[in-house]
Amino acid sequence: MAKRVKDRNIGEAVPTRSGEPAAKPRRFTLAELLVGAEHLPKLHAALKGALDGPSIGAELG
Repeated sequence: MAKRVKDRNIGEAVPTRSGEPAAKPRRFTLAELLVGAEHLPKLHAALKGALDGPSIGAELG
């Protein structure tokens, strides 16, 4: 977050670093990533007909 400094123009923001290190990105477990995967075969079968139609715009191959 920016802080104001007295020797600068009034209202000018000066970037400063926080004393805390940046947070590491969260890592997901395999179990978390596979939640809902049992429904994918049925979903794929339901969409198969929709994916086989002709292109109507500028879709990539």
